[in-house]
Amino acid sequence: MLHGFGWSTAYLVVTRASTLAAVPIVLHDVGSNLYAVWVLAGALVMIQSLFDLGVASALVRYVAHAAAAEGGSRASVLVIARRGMYFYLLLSAVVFLPLWLGAEDIVELVHFLRPDEVAAAVVIVRWAAVAFVLTNVVMVAASVLQGIDRVGASYRDQTIGWLLYLPLLLVGMSLVPHAEALGIAWVGAYTVQMLLLLRSLTAGMRSVARGFGDTPGFGEMLAFGSRWQVSAWADFATFQLPRFIAAAALSSSDVVSLDVAIRAALFVVAPLFAFYPTVLPRAASLLARGGEQSLRAFLQPYYSLGSLLVVVGVSAFIPVEVPALAAWTGRATTSFDPAVVAVILIGTGAYASTGLLSAAQLARGEVNPVLVYKGRQLILAAVLLPIAALIGLLAVAIALCLSLLLPAIMFNHRTAKELELGNPFRSPRTRWSLTGFALMQVVAPIALVLGVGDALPAWQLLGLVVLAALAGLLLGGLLLVGRLRARGYRSGLVPWRVAASPGPIVDHLARK
Repeated sequence: MLHGFGWSTAYLVVTRASTLAAVPIVLHDVGSNLYAVWVLAGALVMIQSLFDLGVASALVRYVAHAAAAEGGSRASVLVIARRGMYFYLLLSAVVFLPLWLGAEDIVELVHFLRPDEVAAAVVIVRWAAVAFVLTNVVMVAASVLQGIDRVGASYRDQTIGWLLYLPLLLVGMSLVPHAEALGIAWVGAYTVQMLLLLRSLTAGMRSVARGFGDTPGFGEMLAFGSRWQVSAWADFATFQLPRFIAAAALSSSDVVSLDVAIRAALFVVAPLFAFYPTVLPRAASLLARGGEQSLRAFLQPYYSLGSLLVVVGVSAFIPVEVPALAAWTGRATTSFDPAVVAVILIGTGAYASTGLLSAAQLARGEVNPVLVYKGRQLILAAVLLPIAALIGLLAVAIALCLSLLLPAIMFNHRTAKELELGNPFRSPRTRWSLTGFALMQVVAPIALVLGVGDALPAWQLLGLVVLAALAGLLLGGLLLVGRLRARGYRSGLVPWRVAASPGPIVDHLARK
């Protein structure tokens, strides 16, 4: 579990950091118009989740069952893996041909391209079509590896492959036309991932016993996987649809602002998504050994502390984002709307907060509540985002925030009540304390950003804002500690093992 967690964390950090580092390079070398095409093509590379009927998720589940069956069943694992590969190769052909042949038609959707940029845009889309095929092979190999309990190897190979993305991009920019370099970086990174994963898969299959077991029909695999299609549609519609809409309806400058705000928000919550894959197996084990009570005892401190940290963390990053984005992209501070980046971060934080309880529901075998939650997210995104695009960038950001925030609040509230978890925000005093704490973190730094604007270089403004945010965090922390002490949490008044655990402290505040 720890080995897989370490590599999943490394993979998230490497992919997010590499992509973030690539943004100013691409912006500087190709301009905002072709940057928008790069964003659009990058979304196209990952569209298999819209059409794959959840086969990747089914691969993990059924391969794991076959490998863990009494005596193991290598023959069944190979049959399931071959089915997955055939399916994804067919999907590759179905998507590759329209992308390659229709690249010019796709590019025409980006209305702000200059005539001299069209040929480069077509090249980027066609490289994306090639990358799409490679990602399907990577997905099958990674899913089968995870199914045979080689999670660490799966994430390790993907991490090593993606480490080459930025060097390939930099070298390519200096040797070939920039549009070609963008595609070579994608294809090179995914090719290395594919080769490493296939090597690890070959070695890992030797550990599966040569037994024989029942092999599920492909129809059964599709029936299981297709239920997860709702989740894939919801996440794609929420995070990728805004980019497509912006490319079709807004200016290239708005596309840049929206894209980098989404990337930055996902980077802020990335540590949560590195932790969540470890929750499901732990929760399932506790349920099997101690039932709902053991699961509740495991979840409560994480839920209480996690809810608190999401509020505090989002509040801390809201004022920092604008100067950070300006310093990162090399654009003017005033080119980023603080309201846009703030509402996107709030929605993304709410979305990330559902991972703990989603994993708990899956461990309990309760799939429908998660699907209902994702369905609401999908419906809101599909309805609100096209309407918002007719109004402007801020409206799109607000629509994105609402599509993420409202379903997440409903899901967390209902699931916590079902699992009988204590609500850390139940007490009005706690809510007022957190509100004041958040305001101390946000108001002064935001006022500094708005007041200074472009009068200072972005890096200097970022330093000042970070200092102001830290001052607010320190002041709020001192007030919070004072309140804890007033309620009995002093040295010697509670057992050290309780005082050292933040979960009981937050629960105590909620009861007060």
